[in-house]
Amino acid sequence: MDPLTHMVTGALVAQTMAPEEHRFAFALVAAGAGVVPDIDFVARKAQKKLLFLKLHRGFTHSFVAVPIIALCAAASGNLLFGAPFWLLAAASALAAVSHMVLDTIMHSTGLRLLWPSRRKTGLHLVVGLNPLTSSARC
Repeated sequence: MDPLTHMVTGALVAQTMAPEEHRFAFALVAAGAGVVPDIDFVARKAQKKLLFLKLHRGFTHSFVAVPIIALCAAASGNLLFGAPFWLLAAASALAAVSHMVLDTIMHSTGLRLLWPSRRKTGLHLVVGLNPLTSSARC
């Protein structure tokens, strides 16, 4: 999925629980939390394309990473906007989980949601190949 879809989904999820006076802060922070699991995309800059395929959709796309993402996002939102920490942490966690749900639906190769387990989970609802990544696997 593209980053814009993850950001918008994260912001929309956060709006369901945001207090009226902190709606903007919740939307901004949760939009960031919704796209953070793709931070492993920097591995794409590596010279070895197989390293990128090995690292992408690993730890950051797992339930282990969700509390880390949520706490970091909530701390920054609390510091910058004075938004309620624990409510913002819950909204950020839901935003990060929404990222994984969308990727599970869209990527037929599956995700390692229970990282470090090697088992991948996928719904296989959308079948298709990404020409940028599938050619590297062949």
